[in-house]
Amino acid sequence: MLPSYLEIERSLHGVRAGRLPVMNCLVEQLLSGQVCSEPFVALSRFFCRLKSADSIVEKLTRKGIQVGSAAEIPGRMPDILGFRIIVADSTELNAVDKFIRD
Repeated sequence: MLPSYLEIERSLHGVRAGRLPVMNCLVEQLLSGQVCSEPFVALSRFFCRLKSADSIVEKLTRKGIQVGSAAEIPGRMPDILGFRIIVADSTELNAVDKFIRD
């Protein structure tokens, strides 16, 4: 049996709280001008997505992923939180890649 939507939402609190420091760090780096030649353009191409409880239930059902509790979901679904930065060229791509790896 799948966890309730409320249980799933509660299990995502840690993911929601953890995304803010990551977003702040990425935004700070983008605005510094060290990663992208046009930081405000890069910032306009920066996206963050947190999967909704509906989407999580749909994916668990579609993929046949079994969980004993909602607390297991973040460990079983690696794509709950995602960031996307669209860069202009390979130089910016390499700079963003280096920043993230460091």
